[in-house]
Amino acid sequence: MSSFKEGDDEKMPVLKNKTQGNYVNVYKGIAMDPALSLRDRGMMLTLLSLPDNWDFTTAGLRKILLDGKHSIKSSIDSLQGLGYLSKEQSRGEGGVFGENVIEVYETPNSPFPDFRVPDNLAAVKPVTIK
Repeated sequence: MSSFKEGDDEKMPVLKNKTQGNYVNVYKGIAMDPALSLRDRGMMLTLLSLPDNWDFTTAGLRKILLDGKHSIKSSIDSLQGLGYLSKEQSRGEGGVFGENVIEVYETPNSPFPDFRVPDNLAAVKPVTIK
């Protein structure tokens, strides 16, 4: 999983669900998810309010938020780690790196869709072989 790096100020479009007018529809689960800090909930609200193809950069976010570069980067990394945000770099002809594509999800999206965590994971005890 790649993380959002401080130097990632190249232009990257944000892909998200459309909203209507001057209102943002936010899935209630974002407000109720105990894994999200208050800062990360605010970042989600901000990201979901941005128009499609907005130039997604740390500098761009600093222009619309009071938070500093470290706080913004930390929140983006946290949202990526929780599955609310994904970042991929497209490839052009001959394997040349293309643009970075950011996707924002209303519910956490596993980076490994085929990976299933057993429901009884907490009950599974490791076995030590002597």
